[in-house]
Amino acid sequence: MSDIKHILVATDGSPCAERAFAKGVHLAVSLPARLTILAVVDPAGGRSGGTEDVEALGHEMEGRLKEFGDAAVEAGIRHVYPVSESGIPYSRILRWADEGEVDLLVLGGNGWDSRAPALGDVANHVVKFATCPVLIVR
Repeated sequence: MSDIKHILVATDGSPCAERAFAKGVHLAVSLPARLTILAVVDPAGGRSGGTEDVEALGHEMEGRLKEFGDAAVEAGIRHVYPVSESGIPYSRILRWADEGEVDLLVLGGNGWDSRAPALGDVANHVVKFATCPVLIVR
């Protein structure tokens, strides 16, 4: 794993994503590697599936990104890049992984729908189409 210089952790703020963030921080400290924390807010709907809470979710994710960034710096990671975007989550994650020259992508196995089968929709798409190694955290 010594060739891992850049880790991308994708988060939606769900409990599974928080575990993925913790694993990403641990790896970034251990290797050491720089860390990008990407939160994607889907304009097609928030956690409840409706569009009415998308703006509120965007503000919530901005706050969570600040917390994640602060926690990563406190853990000893020198290069931390919190990023928030709007769009189709798996599409934005894959684009960031390609354009950001990411060596390892870390994300939760499922988001807010804990009833999802083995992998949620976003994780399933990312695993199928990513061009870099992907670590799924449950």
